[in-house]
Amino acid sequence: MESIVFLYAAFVSCHPFEKVFGNQSAFERTLIWAKSQSPEKIIIAVRPECEGAVKASLASSGDTGIRLISKKRWLLKDLLECFVESRRSCNADRIIYSFADRPFLDEELTRKLIETQSRYMAEYSFQDGYPEGFAPEILDGSAAEILFNLVKQNQNDSGEKEVAFDSLFNLIKTDINAFDIETVLAEKDYRLFRLNFSCSSKDRLLACERLYQRALDEKIKFSAEELSNLAASRVDIQKTLPAFYNIQLCACASSFDIYSPYLNAFKNKFHYAPEAQNVARENIMTLESFKNVVSEIADFSENAVISFSAFGEALLLPNLEEYIAEVLKNPNLSILIETDGLLITPALLENIKKICDSLPERRNGYEKIMWVVKMDALSENMYSQIHSVNVKLDESPFNKVLSSLKLLCSYFTEVYPQFVRMKKNECELENFYRFFHDKNSITKGKVIIQKYDSFCNRLSDEKVADLSPVKRNPCWHLKRDMTILYNGDVPYCREAFFENISGNILYDPIKNIWGKTDSMLQKQLDMSYEGKCGECDEYYTFNF
Repeated sequence: MESIVFLYAAFVSCHPFEKVFGNQSAFERTLIWAKSQSPEKIIIAVRPECEGAVKASLASSGDTGIRLISKKRWLLKDLLECFVESRRSCNADRIIYSFADRPFLDEELTRKLIETQSRYMAEYSFQDGYPEGFAPEILDGSAAEILFNLVKQNQNDSGEKEVAFDSLFNLIKTDINAFDIETVLAEKDYRLFRLNFSCSSKDRLLACERLYQRALDEKIKFSAEELSNLAASRVDIQKTLPAFYNIQLCACASSFDIYSPYLNAFKNKFHYAPEAQNVARENIMTLESFKNVVSEIADFSENAVISFSAFGEALLLPNLEEYIAEVLKNPNLSILIETDGLLITPALLENIKKICDSLPERRNGYEKIMWVVKMDALSENMYSQIHSVNVKLDESPFNKVLSSLKLLCSYFTEVYPQFVRMKKNECELENFYRFFHDKNSITKGKVIIQKYDSFCNRLSDEKVADLSPVKRNPCWHLKRDMTILYNGDVPYCREAFFENISGNILYDPIKNIWGKTDSMLQKQLDMSYEGKCGECDEYYTFNF
């Protein structure tokens, strides 16, 4: 069977073209792999921002005859249309498809995929169990035609979404029984590590660069199997840069929850209650300080989600809109606001919406702003048992939260009512989920059911069910999160509150602070869990 290789190189980032693998870039290494599969039939998808870099790389390697297809914006339906047109023009029966930022594509694993595809006459084949980035996807020509017709006739809205690394498989999953699918399985399942060895973002480029160097240093064969084993044992490959920054803008709150020990932790530390009426300059992160923090984050992580607020209520800040604008002026950053909803007003949301509409779209895969509203109940009686309110309202707190939720949904698309599941409110869980999960609900089906957290046994165990994995994994929060308190202090994790401070982001380099937990994570990779980490039940939960 004749094959074409279709490479997706429509990047907005320059990282795939950085020569960090000896004298080669990730794109150049991908191209070498592509030529080993079908040297005469390679098509590359680009966009104007990266077309020059692609052409320069092709010229330096003498591959000026390779066809480029340029579009300002690549939707999945555009990609499928190019699959169909390209395979027809090349008279090919098979499409070998990969993103072009993958420096470790394995020729042997690719060969196994092609053999599997041919032997079982599959329409779609992929690897399963290895980290992302070691193998392409194989698509039969007739299956490409079917998928294109599916999205062209508006039978599936996936076609209107921008291309992502998992777009093809996600489309096939919508009617998975209609296709003959085959996989090549890894001998060991590495999916638990959520590793992705592509180079279109700073954190993934860093992981790839470190993996490449460690493989050279330890004389490891550049195969999917050996590279996966190496990555699974190394902290520096798994822990690159924070993806989620949980920032405490205001130490005070308009309500307190029975499932959080924050109120007592604050009173024990500072000897007064962090109630709404106690808001003062001393217990907020000033806008000037926040600007410095955001600048550090943008330089260090490049792409990230910034949460308002780790503890306390961000909406107590009278100039919250300025904080939001400071984050969103960087197109690689998004905001998550977790709120009790008691202080939401039409004027506030109108101002925030204007800011969002005036600033560029995100490049990090998320919306500009996402909202989580702490509800935890579907009745006023249950709500009052869980939340203690310390601000004056014109209506009952529960009704205020409901009206705030409706108001938020009229301005923003990413709005999630949240229910922390525990023994006290378990009786309302099913009705809560059914009410909001309905596609016709005010949130259009968006809802978050969150597990109960005892904060390393600071609180009694109120879990309804044990969701922990059979085999413990190293903590996701040590790998991906950074909590920043209102005064700039950075505890090693959110569970620590005001203890175990790794540094202060207003005075210490963020890189140094981030590195302070490397030894803790290495112990966990070695299956050693000490102190609070040994008592923690949040290690398997995941933010961004």
